[in-house]
Amino acid sequence: MLNQVQVRAAKIEDINSIASLLAQMGYPQDLSILEPKIKRLIEDGNELLLVAHIQNQVCAFISMHYVPQLAVEGDYARISYFCVDEKFRSLKIGKILLSHVEQLAQARRCDRVELRSANYRKDAHRFYLANNYLDSPKFFIKKFDYSDVASQKSEP
Repeated sequence: MLNQVQVRAAKIEDINSIASLLAQMGYPQDLSILEPKIKRLIEDGNELLLVAHIQNQVCAFISMHYVPQLAVEGDYARISYFCVDEKFRSLKIGKILLSHVEQLAQARRCDRVELRSANYRKDAHRFYLANNYLDSPKFFIKKFDYSDVASQKSEP
């Protein structure tokens, strides 16, 4: 089966498959919100949105972004979303897709690939560690709540 796995740039026609995979990750998305984001990722040279497929069935996707660095030569790459369909896990498809983006990052002379993974995604952590990623736990975030902005727009 591994020789049947192909990796290619995502197309807007992949939107339903990508939405399904996002839902498996716990991020259900309305297609009207997802479509412009996919288009932007496809069109921007500093962004990658790739799918892995077997016989024209999308079985995984990954998004990666190139981030310029001011202090050192070269960019770094950041994986923001990565999912292998539940039906295809443990078949090395994730390893193929991850390896593919790592090669692209190296071709662009990135000094590293980084990603975030929620604490509860223990299987994903084992996968990354098995693929020579280091656990680098210090990370700070500040979240913004825009829920009140939507309600203000609907007021006359």
